[in-house]
Amino acid sequence: MNKLLALISFLTVFNMFDFTWELRFIDTRLNYLFVMSLAALLPITLFLWSAYRKSTLAEMIGLGASLCLAVPCYLVFIVAKSNAAAIGKNGVDASFEAINRISNGAYQYVLYRTNGGATTSFGLMLRKERELGLGLKVVSVLYSKYPASQSTLELTEQSQIKMLIQPYSKHDQPEVVKLAI
Repeated sequence: MNKLLALISFLTVFNMFDFTWELRFIDTRLNYLFVMSLAALLPITLFLWSAYRKSTLAEMIGLGASLCLAVPCYLVFIVAKSNAAAIGKNGVDASFEAINRISNGAYQYVLYRTNGGATTSFGLMLRKERELGLGLKVVSVLYSKYPASQSTLELTEQSQIKMLIQPYSKHDQPEVVKLAI
């Protein structure tokens, strides 16, 4: 039980921090299912771990912590489940939609439009992606802009990507971004 709790805690913490690279599933729905699994397993595993403690203090602390984690984990589970269901129905992740991509060697440079819902603006995120096999890919964020909703990608040289970001409002100007790759 200790090893299972350590593994689930490690995976949860690993997915919470923005490292320079991240592992993702190629099938977007699996990313949401993974988050749902972690959200369900974290409080349950902590609860079971605390139930088998010999010390009453450790048992009480573990039970309290599992109860405190239950509500936020449940909320994360519900949001991930809703997004996974929407992808299954529409075939597209509307909250993180790929709108443009170019290839350069073994890497894909994919431009995503982010959509946090009715109370947020759209954003853009350019990621460098490489498939690893076994349904996994390694990704790193090269550029992001908020608010923004449209951009083009152009491979200008073997070592540069040019983005032409369209104005988000009538007061903005088009923006040209050049990134070394």
